[in-house]
Formats: sequence, C-alpha cells, structure tokens
Amino acid sequence: MENSPLLRISRCAYVPTHPDQYVLAREIHRAKISDIITHTTNPNTYITGVSAAVLRNVPVYSVPKTVSLHLNGTTRGTRKHGQIYSTNGQYDVRYHRYILPHSAFEIYEGVPTLTIPALLIVLLKETNVTSAIANAESLLRVVLKPDARQRDLYNAKFAVLLKETKDLLTQCNFRAKPRVYRRLELISPWSESIGESVCKVAFLKAGLPLPIQQFEVRLPNQTVRVDFYFPEADLFLEFDGNIKYQSGNAEILIKEKQREDYLRQIAKHFMRLNWQQANSTSAVHNLRFLFPRDTLKVPPRRL
Repeated sequence: MENSPLLRISRCAYVPTHPDQYVLAREIHRAKISDIITHTTNPNTYITGVSAAVLRNVPVYSVPKTVSLHLNGTTRGTRKHGQIYSTNGQYDVRYHRYILPHSAFEIYEGVPTLTIPALLIVLLKETNVTSAIANAESLLRVVLKPDARQRDLYNAKFAVLLKETKDLLTQCNFRAKPRVYRRLELISPWSESIGESVCKVAFLKAGLPLPIQQFEVRLPNQTVRVDFYFPEADLFLEFDGNIKYQSGNAEILIKEKQREDYLRQIAKHFMRLNWQQANSTSAVHNLRFLFPRDTLKVPPRRL
C-alpha cells in the first residue's frame, strides 16, 4: 500500500487528467483513509462523515479533501496529518467529537468506521441540507439497492432501516438531533441519482409538496417511470443530467422524444430540470405558479 500508484499520485500537488475525475478523487480519498488508519496510534479512531461514505463506495455530493475521523477523546478541530506524504501532499484531517453509543461502530474491510444507521445520522447532521440529503439518499441506494418494480418490498426494508436509525438516534448526544429527526422524514430510497436528490431539496426549499418519485406510467408499448410526479399540479418532471445524450446516438434521442410526447399527452404539465436549473432558486420557485395555492407551503427557513 505504501508504494501504490494511488498514494504516489496523492503525494503530488497536481493531479493528472483522468477519464473520470470523481472516481480518481474517490480512490485517492480511500487510499488516504487506509494510510491514516495504518499509521494512527489511537485505537479509538474511526472513519466518519463523508469519508465513511467514500469508504463504502457511496457516490457523494462532492469528494472531500479532508478526511473525517471520530475520536473517542477530547481532540477537536482541524489538524495536519503531517509527514505521511511530502510537504506538497499534506492534507487536512478533521477530528469530530460527538457522543455515539458503542453499537454505532463496526469494522468494514478492516477499517473501523460507523454502522449504516450511525452513518445515516452523521450524514444528515451536516449543516448543508443539499449535501446532507443527497449523501444520505445515495447511501440508501447503495445499501438497499431499491427496485421500483418491487416498491412495497423496498419501502418495507427502508422502514426497518429508518426504525433502527431512530432507535440509535435516541442514544446519541449532540445538539443537531432535531435537525436529523426533521431530515429523516424527508429522505427516501427512490432518488436514483445525486441530481434527483438535489432537485428534491430544491422543491422543499421552494415550499412545493413532496412529489411521488419513480412514478409508473403506462405508454402504448411499454411502462416507464417518471422521476417526479406532482399530483396536485398534474405535473411530470424529469431531471436531465445529460448522460443519455452524450453519445450522440440518434436512436436514443428519437426514443426519448417519443417518450416525452406521450407523457405530455397524459399529464397537464411536463417539464425538465437540468443541473443549472436545479441549483437556481428562481427556476424552481417558478414552478409554484403551476400549483393550487392551498397545496403550497411557505418556503421553510430551515430543513
């Protein structure tokens, strides 16, 4: 591990071009996690936060440049984990101190870290609501592997995990517990990407009702699922991450156009949101005009 290519790359100030920058960043982060655990002298050190999600190969809202540790001691704040790499390759390690019961910890691939319910709590505890919900729902996708064709089955599995998480939360001691309880009521396993989670947070911030996700629609020759359906406005809404269009395949474009034409005939409204629009307050707030006034909420001050 000491001379692995990933560690040699991570020692450099410049990271070379890679076909998938996210995958490279995640692998480097995992390599740093492994190296830290190898060199740590404190047996009560655990990987936590987004670092724990990266350890479990969970796609996250953004790959952090800081490794997060939970230390059962009094150490707080940000410290340099120096002398492991060269001067140009030093990186931050953030030590967290919040009270978690012993049942919140386990060994994953030889690395001490958080259990799934504990990790869900810590991810939702994050201040930034968009990354908190996006990372939590990404964890749900990896753990539950939901299949929309068996919605009842996976809703039941999610309910079991939710109960385990709430039971664990009652044993935790930190000031952000009310925030975690609020967000546990907002997450679901049916966001199929980080982008869909970002859209959902944007809807909540705009005071829109929660949509039905992966809504099943029967077309003449097939059954398809729409990312979001708002029955209050009879609105189909799709998140468009543009991945399906990058190949330039004409057949894919034609099928998508035909699918959209059918959906426009079924619902009163059909709209698409891309990354830029999902992150635009005005673009999402404009959706409010499509809803009956009594179905809208005052945009919340906090989520």
